Amino acid sequence: MENCYRIVDAVIKIEHENDDLFRYIDNEIRYYRTEEKENVCGKMTIRRDFNDNILPKGAVRISCYDDNSYFAHENKTYTLNKKGFIFTMDYKGKEIILDYSEDCDQLRKSLKAFTKWLFIKASEDQGLVHIHGAAVHYNGKNIIFTGDSTCGKSSSLLRVVQNGGKVISDDAVIFDGNRLVPFTFNTTVNEDLSKRFGLDPDSFHISKYISDSKELKNADTIIFLKIYNSASILKNAKCFEFYAGSDEEEVRRTLIRFLDKN
Repeated sequence: MENCYRIVDAVIKIEHENDDLFRYIDNEIRYYRTEEKENVCGKMTIRRDFNDNILPKGAVRISCYDDNSYFAHENKTYTLNKKGFIFTMDYKGKEIILDYSEDCDQLRKSLKAFTKWLFIKASEDQGLVHIHGAAVHYNGKNIIFTGDSTCGKSSSLLRVVQNGGKVISDDAVIFDGNRLVPFTFNTTVNEDLSKRFGLDPDSFHISKYISDSKELKNADTIIFLKIYNSASILKNAKCFEFYAGSDEEEVRRTLIRFLDKN
């Protein structure tokens, strides 16, 4: 089977076996579902068809997380747990082939990340750009929170939502300079945010608060967050901003002089 999902004028297509794994991701992105199949900019094939138990010769281990190991070989990545393979991902251009052996939390997290990546690439085909951030419509203004991971983008978004704001995006802000496109998955809050904001992680879905508009003109305010949730690292450290230019020698000289002074 296949289903299509549209953002702006770009369409991504998902070929699947209509199983629980597909129904999970379809529920996450149902806001973008469409019957249109023209202008397909990205494709994902999800198959429960994993027969090869051997890592190819030359595969390189690239990371380890939550008792899973990740290997890369050519255009393919392999994810293994203690039992063996969970899934492989073969990516070529804007096409992903996901073969999996068992449905599990790690597979679902990865599938959501792959789908988001396809949406972003599809929107870029339409001339839009993407920044890692959260955006909210509040008091007639469109506000973007951006910064590094763990700097407080999601928590800032939740504070505004709890005061009547409407979600534009909770992770990937897509825009073309004067047009913001509401873009969010049907995502629940994590354990940390649920405790801090008194929310039920099983019932609070950020997408319930998504803006009704298909697009919003202009970004009125952009807030660059620099204070991290893990504030202990800042306790005994001096914090500065440094602006690097295009003249490499000048930047190097200025940076070293700055560090020597401080």
